Amino acid sequence: MISIASFVRVPKSLVLAGFVGCIFAVVGCGSGGGGIVVKGKVVADGKPVTNGMLNITPKTGDGKTGRTVAAKIESSGEFVTPPEVKEGPAKITFVSPGPEFPAGYTPKPSEPAPESPYSKMKVKDEEVVIKSGTLLNVELIKK
Repeated sequence: MISIASFVRVPKSLVLAGFVGCIFAVVGCGSGGGGIVVKGKVVADGKPVTNGMLNITPKTGDGKTGRTVAAKIESSGEFVTPPEVKEGPAKITFVSPGPEFPAGYTPKPSEPAPESPYSKMKVKDEEVVIKSGTLLNVELIKK
């Protein structure tokens, strides 16, 4: 029996490129990792913040910072980061959601979208120490 493989010649460089691609797919290509998951809740005036993002930026010393990890704030006020946050000192910042109209509302062409109730807020205690297993409760205050 003769196989098709005996008639098809594949350049070695193509085989090597495919092999390297498989390695990156399995191992990843420097996308982070090696950190921990951070969970918590964001509140403003004692109520859950229902939208927005938190950024966690590790402080590496000498005024330098590490790679920022973002987490979406759910409607319950809770957030969960990917497993990429480094333990140690970090700065927490809040990113307010953009303006939006209420569901089902049709605005007039010249009508601006209403501002988010969180647009003029910031994290009360921006400097924190991240530790594995710590539940991070974040409070927003007016700027």
